[in-house]
Amino acid sequence: MDLYLKGFVIAVIALCGLALYRMLAPFWDALAWGICLAFLLAPVQRWLTHKLRGRGGVSAGIITVLVPLVLAGPLVSL
Repeated sequence: MDLYLKGFVIAVIALCGLALYRMLAPFWDALAWGICLAFLLAPVQRWLTHKLRGRGGVSAGIITVLVPLVLAGPLVSL
């Protein structure tokens, strides 16, 4: 009986993993860009938080507003 329970649990986990993969499939590109931006902007956020005397929320807000403007600037000029 214990073997059947383990097999059932493994099958349910595999099916849930497959369902999660299929749900996230349209978003892989956006997730990859978000991870890259987060990795690249982490030092900027730490520096800005230090300059703002520990106000991380304000720093994150400034970066959130400025990054789309900086990225959209060259696209608008085209």
